[in-house]
Amino acid sequence: MTVSMLYRESLNNLMNMLHLTHPHFIRCIIPNEKKTSGLIEAGLVLNQLTCNGVLEGIRICRKGFPNRMVHADYRHRYSVLAADEASSSTDPKKCAEAILAKLVKNGTLTEENFRMGATKVFFKAGVLAHLEDVRDEVLKEIMTKLQAYIRWYLGLIDRKRRIQQRAGLLVVQRNVRQWLSLRTWEWFKIFTKVRPMLREGKLAEEMEKITERLKELEETLNREGKLKAELQSNTAKMESEKNEMFAQLEQIRAKLAEMEERVQKETEYKSEVDRKLEVINVCSYLR
Repeated sequence: MTVSMLYRESLNNLMNMLHLTHPHFIRCIIPNEKKTSGLIEAGLVLNQLTCNGVLEGIRICRKGFPNRMVHADYRHRYSVLAADEASSSTDPKKCAEAILAKLVKNGTLTEENFRMGATKVFFKAGVLAHLEDVRDEVLKEIMTKLQAYIRWYLGLIDRKRRIQQRAGLLVVQRNVRQWLSLRTWEWFKIFTKVRPMLREGKLAEEMEKITERLKELEETLNREGKLKAELQSNTAKMESEKNEMFAQLEQIRAKLAEMEERVQKETEYKSEVDRKLEVINVCSYLR
């Protein structure tokens, strides 16, 4: 085994180990050289960030498009920012382009903040955070309008209830005032004593009407029963006549078959006689 193969095998083992784990790195930054808490020396911190490549990484990240989203996810997430454009097509890419065009038109984004890919949308650093803030504001406005509409509707229901309650209270007050003015009137006292008797008379009249109605229904039911019995009798009679007619028809068919058979025999006999006559005529002619 050569040296290069040993190095390659060692490197492969190291890469396999790294792939099986989740490594992360912590960069320690010294805030000051005086070992004092709460004190930050800007020059020292910037020098450390420059030396370990953090500033360069941030600069590269700002130059590129580190954030990305699939077209379908972008349309689903930010459709609230442009509802008409989000449903303008069945192609997620076209919908994403339409949403971005509207955001550029209203000044929310610029064309330098994003790039369209074949399957994803790429954003510069911080653009997605800005879109999330804009989305939160739009959702906040929508929820505020929804809450205002619900409060208006509940207020309308409460107003209707109060109007009905006020009308009921006015009716009760009017009846109470009338009762207070009538309770000392002698004729009203007589009316209150006679009223139950009038009610009993009305009940007797209602019972009489119900009894008459019941009698009418019983008479109607009896008539219907008689009519039903008559119809059943007629039906049975017609059924019997039908059976008799079928029996007569069968007898006629039997007689017809017998007559046809006799006619056929007579025809055969006549044919035989005609044949014999022809033979006799031929023989007498030959003599």
